[in-house]
Amino acid sequence: MRRDALLVVLTAIGSALCWLTVAMEPSLEFPWWLPLAIFALCPILSTILSRERWWLFLLASAFGTIAGAISGFTIWPLDPLFWEGGEYVLMALAAAFVLLALIVGLAVRRTTVSNERLRCVLWVGLACCVAYGPIVLALTPPLVALRVARNDRLAAERFGALKNAVERTRAESGNPGRICDGQSLKRNYSGPPFSERDWKYIAGNYVKEDGYILGISIYCPEPGNYTIDVRPEREKGDGTRRFCSDESGRAGCGFESSNSWSSCIPCTK
Repeated sequence: MRRDALLVVLTAIGSALCWLTVAMEPSLEFPWWLPLAIFALCPILSTILSRERWWLFLLASAFGTIAGAISGFTIWPLDPLFWEGGEYVLMALAAAFVLLALIVGLAVRRTTVSNERLRCVLWVGLACCVAYGPIVLALTPPLVALRVARNDRLAAERFGALKNAVERTRAESGNPGRICDGQSLKRNYSGPPFSERDWKYIAGNYVKEDGYILGISIYCPEPGNYTIDVRPEREKGDGTRRFCSDESGRAGCGFESSNSWSSCIPCTK
């Protein structure tokens, strides 16, 4: 009886903590299926370890899911810009995993594991599933801070290198129209790398690298006019700075045009 009570408690705690890691923002951005798979494993392993009260573990998993989801999305509300309707998607996924756990639980409820070593392995597996939540919750803030600091540094380096590349490309052969050609910009660029695809689109579009979106707005009928805009894709978890410049060479710009996809104000922090 004590064993079953312990398994019920571990199943509920493991399921709830998994949902806290799903809702946490900013996050380490693990694959979506990882916490949900761990959430499904909790009742399955408990059922195998004690097949007598398998339905209690499913109830504990459902209770943990509800408690964890409500707590998580209360602490970290979903950003409607990126997650419109996302809570319903996540709950639908949870329902699917509960159904899967039910099916597997029914399939394994008569399974008996008498080998002590194998039972120890199953206990360790269950303990790891329960420990996943606290470990991720504890490690996420410092690891996100490291990621943001790295993204900020790379964005600053890319911004400076892009400014230099644009100016050097404009000066080549006295033809400012060359800044409309990504390959010409690439030859004069010396900062952190962009992909080949990025160089095809960066002139006149946004590209994404290391949590930041970067773009050079160029008015090719008058290619001497341009705007460089570098900013985090998301304010939480991706970066903390914004960089902007135009053909005047100032850090910060106010160039606006009806044809531009972006307008900047003095914004470098």
